[in-house]
Amino acid sequence: MDKQQDEQAVEDLLHRYSQAISASRSDLIPDFYTTDALFMPEGYKPLTRETLAGGNPTPFIRNKYLISFSIENVVIDHHFAFVNAAAQTKMIDLKNGGETTKLSKDFFVLQEYNEEWRIFRYMFNNQKEQTAPERIKQKQ
Repeated sequence: MDKQQDEQAVEDLLHRYSQAISASRSDLIPDFYTTDALFMPEGYKPLTRETLAGGNPTPFIRNKYLISFSIENVVIDHHFAFVNAAAQTKMIDLKNGGETTKLSKDFFVLQEYNEEWRIFRYMFNNQKEQTAPERIKQKQ
């Protein structure tokens, strides 16, 4: 692939990844990762692909997520891609129905894996959080 095709493939992968998360398809999540990948969500210990494939990864059983990524930068260096993104995530607590919206800065390292891009490392830092009552107060 040329650079433009690689960048488009990276963006497509992250779009499909956000769709799988938003559709609560945790069974599809491991397929986006390399075999030796790490997902490092804020507030949790790192999760391996194997842990994600176990069907009971902690972040995904307690909450439903609706996420969208805005890709800010993609750098391709041989078989690796480095992606800076901003994300908006609506988190719904499955136990009590509470909703929180989070804005985060996300960093992905992707690896070309069997001629496809896969997530090798993924971490994010939450920048701003609003609960539903805070949003209502701001509108008044």
